[in-house]
Amino acid sequence: MISYIIPTLWKSPNIFKLIKGFESIDDPNAELIIINNDIKAVNYKPTDKRIRVFQMDENQFVNPSWQLGFDYSTQGKIAIVNDDIIFNIKRFHEFVIASDAKAICMTNHNRIDNDDNEWALVSNDSPNARPAGGGQLMMVNKENWPTLPYNMKLWHGDDVIYYYNTLVKN
Repeated sequence: MISYIIPTLWKSPNIFKLIKGFESIDDPNAELIIINNDIKAVNYKPTDKRIRVFQMDENQFVNPSWQLGFDYSTQGKIAIVNDDIIFNIKRFHEFVIASDAKAICMTNHNRIDNDDNEWALVSNDSPNARPAGGGQLMMVNKENWPTLPYNMKLWHGDDVIYYYNTLVKN
């Protein structure tokens, strides 16, 4: 159902918490795609067959990594995830599956680090109301994924995804 894409340089220990949380998801169709951008970093070998690690020869940076992850993905929904955030990925997975949302953007404002709070879809009637930090955790339907330009290495890939889905697709 959902392909999670995480580019990483393995600098944050939170990625291991995220991987452990992913392993608790009961959905056999969920997949976690890790784009390893550090050739000298951890040589992580997953034990869960739903986790695939793609080793890069050099740092591809975040936006090209998201695009590579999209290219490797096999599911109908794409979630881009920063490797340093802490959130309940199993709860997020269940929330996405239960909702009929075409896209979801969660930020610190949504208190993703405080999983005791109620989560609810909030309609964003204005494409100009893009929440700051929304690129740390974003889900879109695969059919609504815009191709990210390879030369846009570091910034604004999440903006392209967000505005494509609010200005162009709606």
